[in-house]
Amino acid sequence: MASVSCGNREAGKAYFYPGPIGNTERHYSGHRSISLDIFVSVYASGVGARDFDAGIAVERRCRNFAYKDKDGLPYAVSNTIGPPLGLGDQSGVINQTLTGPNADSYTTQTTFIQVGDAVITVTETGPKGSPVNRAALPLAAIVAALRSAGY
Repeated sequence: MASVSCGNREAGKAYFYPGPIGNTERHYSGHRSISLDIFVSVYASGVGARDFDAGIAVERRCRNFAYKDKDGLPYAVSNTIGPPLGLGDQSGVINQTLTGPNADSYTTQTTFIQVGDAVITVTETGPKGSPVNRAALPLAAIVAALRSAGY
């Protein structure tokens, strides 16, 4: 498995394009190793769709890669692209399986939704060997709030 650099977000900076963005991030941790991150980025006029397209392109290109976590433990990641959700202007789902150094397997699902010049990124990681459940997430409400704010 080849090591691939797939880019990192840096707070207050656009993912793929120069310039400042407004963003908010929330992290939730639950029982049984469940975690949820919701990240909303608001871009300058005309950049939201380009950022969404560039993000999905990276996910398509980075199907299988390896990385080391903050403790230096190696992980292998395998991505599959799911169908669009029909939310916002564009949406995409990436299903990931992360395999750790002890052959422990975790499932992660990342959902991208573009609403005008805003991009919502939701990452949910499930417990070892269990699928994640996006059904409980208020994605339609987040999209509706962005629409009502003019995005």
